[in-house]
Amino acid sequence: MASFMIRLSGGVLLCVPVMMAQAASTEQTARSQKEETLEVVASPFSDDGSTENTGSYTTKQMTTATGLPLSIKDTPQSVSVISRQLIDDLNANSLKEILRWSTGVSESNYDSERSSFNYRGFSVDNYQYDGVPTFFDSGFSGGESEIDSITLDHVEIVRGAAGLLNGVGNPGAAINLVRKKASSLSPFARTELSAGSWDHYRTTIDAGTPLNDEGTVRVRVAASGERSHSFMERHQERKGTVYGTLEADLTSATLLRLGADYQQNRPKASTWGGALPTGWFSDGSEINWDRHYSGASDWSSWDTTLSTQFATLEHQFANDWKGVANYTHSRQAFDAKMAMSLGGLIDPDTWAVKPSTPYAGRYEGYRDQHAVDLKLNGDFPLLGRTHKFVVGSSSAWQHSYSTYRSASTTQLFSGSLRDWNGGLGEPVWSDKMPQQDFRTRQIGIYSSADFSVTDQLDLVLGARFNSFKNTTTTTANKVTPFLGAVYKLTDQVSAYASYTDIFKDQSLLDSSGHYLAPIEGVNKEVGIKAALLDERLNVSLSAFRITQDNLGVLDENTRDLNWLQQTYHESQGATSKGVEFELSGELAQGWNAQLGITHFTLKDKDKVNLNTEQPRTRINLFTTYQLTGALRDLTLGGGARWQSNVYANVQGASNGEFVERKAEQGSYVLVDAMARYKLTPQTSVQLNLNNVFDQKYYSQVNFYSTRNYGEPRNFMVTLKHEF
Repeated sequence: MASFMIRLSGGVLLCVPVMMAQAASTEQTARSQKEETLEVVASPFSDDGSTENTGSYTTKQMTTATGLPLSIKDTPQSVSVISRQLIDDLNANSLKEILRWSTGVSESNYDSERSSFNYRGFSVDNYQYDGVPTFFDSGFSGGESEIDSITLDHVEIVRGAAGLLNGVGNPGAAINLVRKKASSLSPFARTELSAGSWDHYRTTIDAGTPLNDEGTVRVRVAASGERSHSFMERHQERKGTVYGTLEADLTSATLLRLGADYQQNRPKASTWGGALPTGWFSDGSEINWDRHYSGASDWSSWDTTLSTQFATLEHQFANDWKGVANYTHSRQAFDAKMAMSLGGLIDPDTWAVKPSTPYAGRYEGYRDQHAVDLKLNGDFPLLGRTHKFVVGSSSAWQHSYSTYRSASTTQLFSGSLRDWNGGLGEPVWSDKMPQQDFRTRQIGIYSSADFSVTDQLDLVLGARFNSFKNTTTTTANKVTPFLGAVYKLTDQVSAYASYTDIFKDQSLLDSSGHYLAPIEGVNKEVGIKAALLDERLNVSLSAFRITQDNLGVLDENTRDLNWLQQTYHESQGATSKGVEFELSGELAQGWNAQLGITHFTLKDKDKVNLNTEQPRTRINLFTTYQLTGALRDLTLGGGARWQSNVYANVQGASNGEFVERKAEQGSYVLVDAMARYKLTPQTSVQLNLNNVFDQKYYSQVNFYSTRNYGEPRNFMVTLKHEF
């Protein structure tokens, strides 16, 4: 990995001196342009919804929900944005660090390298890159939750079903990763150097320049390198990312955008499942583990490589209609060789366990995806009024393949777990055995329109025809409708209602090894939204109800250790209902805030609670304020995340045998703080302090009956400089 980071940095930095030289040769021009840019920051944002350089916690428009360029207030569904400014203020360097601050999210850490995200009680498998839908499976992980934020302008989230543009999927949420663009007409370069807890070091470079005098061809490159130890014993992380994009104005009305990114994650002493193998001693008393304990062997690793190539062609027609063609190819590959000390029956006095063989296995595989999205949108007149319309087609093809190797020879471990140091010799691995060979194809045609019925009332109507096929099912054809209404109460406040169907083919297995039936159901939502302070502040309040049949629910009593998949059963009449409140944007000049409050219930037809390892209530707040007067170069900020209790039924010891036990985590709050000081107009230093009060908590209470602790108090100092 070290050599990779050198090659990565060297390749990118070859371009940087040229850009810096151009920046220096046009210093006076760049300075005046920068001053103009600062003035633009105080005004509304760029037309495509980009948030970079705006200084804002919100955006002007989004298309993720309906495909139409609508403001947050005029979108008849719950939508959020994590802007570039918020990402920087949080010092969020990965996708999981970004999403944990979004309204309503529940994060579950399977182990040290994999995380899943849930909204409204349902896991997220609907992801987009620049609006192009792709498949995602956190269990079949190629490191997606570790996607580096150096590539991103912002992240958009649509809570609830998003079948109109995504086709199949869970109704929890759809997440759109919007990349940075090469749109600057003047050269720029910026770099960051960071250092923090557990020998955490990170460096980034982000630079762009036009390639001709006219500025019609522009390029941008960005790269990051990162390495750190961890609060968990022996665990280390090494990451490197490179990103490049080029834009060419083929004509005054036609834009071509090309790009690619490449990311490697090379961890050491990765856990397989939770770092803590159990929660109880053999007599049934609870274990108060040290937070640094890890059951991983020192050679365990979950190496991942992510690469993406994309192309976009946009054309603005003379009648203000716009056509866009997108293509994305992505490949997520992994090589996971793992071993964990499972613990067994642990003596409460000596922490000794009987001689046992730690569970070991090696998994190699990849997920290869191609996605194409074509769309045409614009305004049209009808009955004396102007309406919006979009029609398009999105298709995706995926091939998931993996192999498994068992441990032909393994060492026995005995003695006290207090003496466990991960020093288990790597076994001799068996020959590769096929584990998964899974193909998925989705082809969809969609259309939606925003009909301006009166000055106060808009109707948003849409539908998608979806043809879906995978290795285990015959072709499934499904029409998914979208019905929405927005009523303008005042120029700043609107009320809305929406309805959509839900359909998702499942890859979950029951205890007999059969795939579960497809999920089907209905999503309904009503709410009120406001765009205040010249649209710099967005506020929303919503109520939702999602009813599903065939929802896959974990079978607590069975699991398939050959395929390492927990087994599930179909739950009928599962209903998620709740309320959400969000505030994001500028409260006053220099004062940004994002507040999200969510409460929901999730029960089956017999009123039994489902997915209880997800918190039912969650509150997150982050805010920053730039001081004035003599302290105008200082920005102070902070935030808090509170969640209600969670629990799950797991296997645990009692009276010398394993029985069903209740693993739980009570409600808790995490408090963070930040401060940034501008040393010069081009240079600043920022401190981020996380988990200020050093709260000890479980970040996950059940993955194969194992659990994880969340991070203790930690800090990061970042020095930023713009050339």
